[in-house]
Amino acid sequence: MAKMDIKTNAVGHLTVVLLTGIALGVTTFKLDLESRDECRQFTADDDVRNVIKTKLKSVVPCACSEKQISLDYSFEKIGHCYRQWFFEDGVKQMCCYRADGMLQIGPPQGGYLTFESFWKNMSKIQRSCCLRDTTCDIFYDINPSDDCSAYKSPLLVTSFGDPHIETVDGAVFNFDGHGEYVFLKTSAIEIQVRLEYIYPGNVDATMFTAFSIYDYATGDFFEMHLDRQNNDINVYSNGTQICNANHKGPIYPCVYPPERGHCLVLAGDGKVIIQGCAVKDFATTIIFTAGKFMSLSINVIRYSENINITGLAGHLEDKAFVFRNGTKVYANSSAPILFYYGESWSLTDKTESNFNYSITNGNYTYYNEHHTRPRFLEELVGNLTALFEGYTNLNISLFNTTCINDWDNTPNVPCLLAIARTGDINQGIAEMSAAKEKHRIWEILHDHPPSVADSFPQNITVRYKEDFNWTIDLKNYVYDDNTDKDHLKFEVLTELPENEYTLDGGVFSWIIGTGLRYIDTAITFPAYDKFNATTYFGMSINYCGCQEPRECTFDSLNSNSTDDVNKASCVCPVYAEGLYCERINDMCRSFTCYQDNCNATAYQLLPSWPCAPCPKGMDETMTQKMQICEHIDECSLNYTGQDKCQQLCNNSIGSFTCDCRSGYILNADKHTCDDIDECAPDYTGKDKCQQSCHNTNGSFTCSCRSGYILNADKHTCDVIVGKTDDSVDVKCTKSQWDISVHMDMLKTQYPDIRPRDIFLGDSKCQGRLEGSILKFIYNISSCKTTEMTSGITNIFSNKLFYVIFDPVIPFLIRRHMWTFAVECDIIRGGTGNSHLHHGIETHHATYVEHYNVTVELYSDQQFQHPINGNIGIVHVGEDVYVKVSTAIPDWNTKMRLHTCFTRPNMNATREMDVVLIKNGCEVDSNTHIISQSTHETRFVFQDFEYLTNDEGLDIYCNATFCDSKDYSSGCVQACHQGPSLIG
Repeated sequence: MAKMDIKTNAVGHLTVVLLTGIALGVTTFKLDLESRDECRQFTADDDVRNVIKTKLKSVVPCACSEKQISLDYSFEKIGHCYRQWFFEDGVKQMCCYRADGMLQIGPPQGGYLTFESFWKNMSKIQRSCCLRDTTCDIFYDINPSDDCSAYKSPLLVTSFGDPHIETVDGAVFNFDGHGEYVFLKTSAIEIQVRLEYIYPGNVDATMFTAFSIYDYATGDFFEMHLDRQNNDINVYSNGTQICNANHKGPIYPCVYPPERGHCLVLAGDGKVIIQGCAVKDFATTIIFTAGKFMSLSINVIRYSENINITGLAGHLEDKAFVFRNGTKVYANSSAPILFYYGESWSLTDKTESNFNYSITNGNYTYYNEHHTRPRFLEELVGNLTALFEGYTNLNISLFNTTCINDWDNTPNVPCLLAIARTGDINQGIAEMSAAKEKHRIWEILHDHPPSVADSFPQNITVRYKEDFNWTIDLKNYVYDDNTDKDHLKFEVLTELPENEYTLDGGVFSWIIGTGLRYIDTAITFPAYDKFNATTYFGMSINYCGCQEPRECTFDSLNSNSTDDVNKASCVCPVYAEGLYCERINDMCRSFTCYQDNCNATAYQLLPSWPCAPCPKGMDETMTQKMQICEHIDECSLNYTGQDKCQQLCNNSIGSFTCDCRSGYILNADKHTCDDIDECAPDYTGKDKCQQSCHNTNGSFTCSCRSGYILNADKHTCDVIVGKTDDSVDVKCTKSQWDISVHMDMLKTQYPDIRPRDIFLGDSKCQGRLEGSILKFIYNISSCKTTEMTSGITNIFSNKLFYVIFDPVIPFLIRRHMWTFAVECDIIRGGTGNSHLHHGIETHHATYVEHYNVTVELYSDQQFQHPINGNIGIVHVGEDVYVKVSTAIPDWNTKMRLHTCFTRPNMNATREMDVVLIKNGCEVDSNTHIISQSTHETRFVFQDFEYLTNDEGLDIYCNATFCDSKDYSSGCVQACHQGPSLIG
């Protein structure tokens, strides 16, 4: 027999201590049999099924979160569950909650109904049934948990502070009366309130100091008195204190056990709660909260509008407050009118009072003889200077900051009025504390779990090795009325390996690996708002976990699939096996590879598996047991590979090289050829054309400009010299020129020559064509002819020009082809004779210095040979190199070339300007900028000549000077409109 010790504790409870494990086992087995028997009886009772089904239609629903039900004081807390204090129609609701604060539904820890008259030990039955999953499911099928679908946020109305009274309809008004009043009255219950001055002598501000409740049917009589010294509420029943709000411990009945039908008074945690009795006709609970002020909250039943409720907090009629005599005033009436409404509910005499004056050692007269009238400051709230007259701006600013609602950043009017009426900022702070608590409770009661957008993916497909990761920002799909998305909290519920996923700031990232191959798990996301209201959501997954993505098929699923995860079947290649083709077949023992290069793992994705590919230049043949590699002749005409040589081919064992014919170059691909463009500007071959070039495939030809002849090397040109003077006859008399130009002879040397391109001295002195002879008959002193005397001889000199004109600017000569000097010598008193001097005239350019900008001219691109006055000679059509610079030593100042132009001479008008550079941009097609630096710009242009002046031309340049760090549009060398020129 098992030995045991039996002890009795101080209150008579029996304690049994078993000393052997054998007896414990026997006892446990017996209890288990009893529990099973009790569960079996309950689940077999058909009557209880029907009763529960009927009661479920009228029972009080559960709140959706523990935070909400914790504010419903008609429920007592038992562990993780809450059960109604009173049976209603013989039933109590039990609501249970998970660790995250959300309602627990169903087995094994969900709520259920308990009954007053039968199956009274429902909690024991639930525990016994839930020893096994099958019977636990049956229990909750018979007695199901409430799912909170019928729960509605209660209408909680609160009166508090420097009194702000909220009616059972939710209308609010301020009432600073002094005395005792009917606060709320029905045909079955009456609540009276006592209002006293916050500070003696200050008639502007009063507060609740006591409430009395009288239930007509039961005779229950309770008073709640504010203990201002301790910020507590003392509760009295028939003049005797029974409890107080701030007692240690949880909220608990002040009188236990409560009597059926009577008022239940609970206290604790700074609150006094009254429920049951006639209160239940219009409210689930009435809550008194202690603090600097005493507040009263009524959890109004929504169908209470069918009950006639009068008093300060009574029903409105047609949106109007109802005086005691039946007079009505609109709810938005002025403060004085609403004050008179409140005064109409003052107690008329001692007989109407329900207060027990012995509690405070007072009497009716003491509390009711001074019904004073306060100042009405509401109309000054919009003008803080007037509301707080006499206070400094600093104080007013402090008051305003104190009285701001942090949930919507608006002024809190009761707070401002409390400070204005009392002159005490602490009264405003107390008002704000009560207002914040009221708003917090409102948010909790009206809170709903976060919602998930319809756009959240319900199903995803992921492939191992193909999809490196799958990422989603959950914040983009979840929203909540009371919580910003950045303040929502997220978790992930999954059995995936932790190294395969992360959740950071609401962003879930899944590294697609092999973890899901052999795990039966879904991916579920809980989303929490700031009150921990929770939503669970997730998606189904199509998972391709085969060793290679191409092996997956969703036409059939593998044996590890679940309801939430569809796992693709794998079609394995010859080199692999296993559920996911994860094992490689080693064929090297039975397969012969070229040069024995076999590796079943390394070459598994190659057509040559299990062998290495044949070396480049060899053809591969795979048989069932052998790899054959044979040499390929890439130079064969029958070879069709993409690397076939385009032109020349040199074959070798296992390889080959390509080459190109003359005039072509081998491309980077080593088998195609491209034509060499010998006419390209960057071509540097010794046979580069000196003047004109024409490219052809594999070759090119050179040619020369008019007046030049191609040399024997086929790429350089020389000036044509020889018989030009034979085509020109010069005659003169003492009064006129008589010059003949034989055009046929000239065209043999200059095929493109035209009569209009030849003139004598001046472009106005054109020749007259007579057949093939171009005649110049002009007065001997005209056409810019010069005259000098040598002894008895008058010498007349001129020039015959062949030029190329600018195609756009008609007065510009772009090139001299040749120039003949003609001379006529007239001997005074005798006969005259003439002779021809042939030569090539030259043209020179000058420069002009403008402001502090220096313009220097050079004949070479290295800028080594300057052109100074008549020292340097430049031919029309040749390149002139220009350096524009400044000598300023300050490197913090930069010069930007703006404009360069030419004129025939310094006296010429602007109409003769030829612009080379404008706004920093090349304008003339024969002008090119070479380089730019902080103090210097270099460019080149092709020399030309004005018709009106063959002696040269002037060059003018303007520049802009800027700070070196100025990168505005006017200080950057580019084509733009710049600022005014300064140099």
